[in-house]
Amino acid sequence: MKIPSVFSLGQAVLIGYAALMWIAISYLWVINTLTLLAFGWDKLRARRKRGRIKERRLLWLAALGGSPGALVGRWIFRHKSRKGRFSLWLFGWFVAQVLMVCLIASKDFRGLF
Repeated sequence: MKIPSVFSLGQAVLIGYAALMWIAISYLWVINTLTLLAFGWDKLRARRKRGRIKERRLLWLAALGGSPGALVGRWIFRHKSRKGRFSLWLFGWFVAQVLMVCLIASKDFRGLF
């Protein structure tokens, strides 16, 4: 039986880390695109006086990682900009996600794994 060297184990860890990073990046692209499209769809439905997407669903999309897409959607479509409580929740999710990314990117956090 062949015993793997330390170098090959290190390569496996790096390959696993790279795969996880690509999965995370792909997920964030998808959720932010969906969130942006949801804001655009809701604005279109609002203009046509049709059924709307609930604010709770829009906030859930932001909470699941789509807060940058939600902020861009608000800006592009000028949608939900006068809703104070909605804005507070949206910016709160954005700040929480930015802090989470900073924590994960910090050297202190990486040393835990």
